[in-house]
Amino acid sequence: MNSRKRLALIIAILVLAVGFVVLLRRDEPSYKGKRLSQWIRGLEYENVNPTDDQRAALFAMGEPAIKKLIVLLEKRDSALKQKLSLMRRTMQSFTID
Repeated sequence: MNSRKRLALIIAILVLAVGFVVLLRRDEPSYKGKRLSQWIRGLEYENVNPTDDQRAALFAMGEPAIKKLIVLLEKRDSALKQKLSLMRRTMQSFTID
């Protein structure tokens, strides 16, 4: 293998390794192996009252969780997500007798 091919292979391996590490690293706090987004799942539309476990997790994650929640709350849903959410709520209230 000539030196150019070897250098290209080394660079490709390094790029893949860095990409893999970046994908694994989360900027989300976690508690007991679950990320913040997993703990707050279900609080978005249906249930606004957190469970005791969710409260304990948020308390344990502390300030990093609060900062991430602020970022999430400031983020606006896309028009498509808003329409799909409305359709979902409408379909949940629709029953067939």
